[in-house]
Amino acid sequence: MPPYYDIYGLSKQRDKKTIEKFLNHFSDRDKIEIREGQEIMVYKNEKYDIEETCISINTLTEVIDYGLKKQNHGFVFYISDNLKEEINGIILKFTFDKKIIFGVSIEEKIRLKNKNLIDNYNKALEIEKVILELTNASKTSIQFEYGPSDDEEEFDEDIEMFKKSIKPINQNNQMKENNKLAELTLEELLIKQKKAKGAVIGLGIVMAIALITLIYLAIKSKNYVLLAVAGGSGLTFLPSIIALKQIETEIKSRKS
Repeated sequence: MPPYYDIYGLSKQRDKKTIEKFLNHFSDRDKIEIREGQEIMVYKNEKYDIEETCISINTLTEVIDYGLKKQNHGFVFYISDNLKEEINGIILKFTFDKKIIFGVSIEEKIRLKNKNLIDNYNKALEIEKVILELTNASKTSIQFEYGPSDDEEEFDEDIEMFKKSIKPINQNNQMKENNKLAELTLEELLIKQKKAKGAVIGLGIVMAIALITLIYLAIKSKNYVLLAVAGGSGLTFLPSIIALKQIETEIKSRKS
């Protein structure tokens, strides 16, 4: 799985009309409605006095309705199927402070017809503008392989962190990752750890669904080559786990 830019917009318009406008623009809305077997996972948050909750859902409408009804519950929902061209993922993050973060993931680099790889940051900038217009976002941010924030305060912290690590594209279309783990404060590492865990869980859910689907198709069609594909696809999960372990190792070394 290639690395992704994550483009986020924080909006106060946590309403059905805005959510549907966003979904219709970046996906085939009808085809992403069925989410059978998936869950809404609200993690415990002491800051907002919210207990952990897990709700099974079958449709995207159920996800939206829950997020609108429980305005102080924060949870993230990832969608990676039936998306518009060049879009690799869309993200709905219902924040604990009654707002919503709209997210879009795209590949960090794209391959030209001459097979050369170029940075895809210009596309990220275009999407940032679209999110701003569609959702009336009060704040936007282009991040790199990072889960969405829990509230506006955390979103502001993430904006500042990624200002240091993602350099605007006006210099030879290059992005420089300056925010090495060793250079981060313990507070920044803890925030990064929290986001990385969320990303691993979200990716794990998507991968589990994909693996089950491949195994089912392999058995049904007796095309056992798909079993090899299923096994190999699990390897794409490793980089995210390794990244999380590196963060946790750095945190442990600071506390020891």
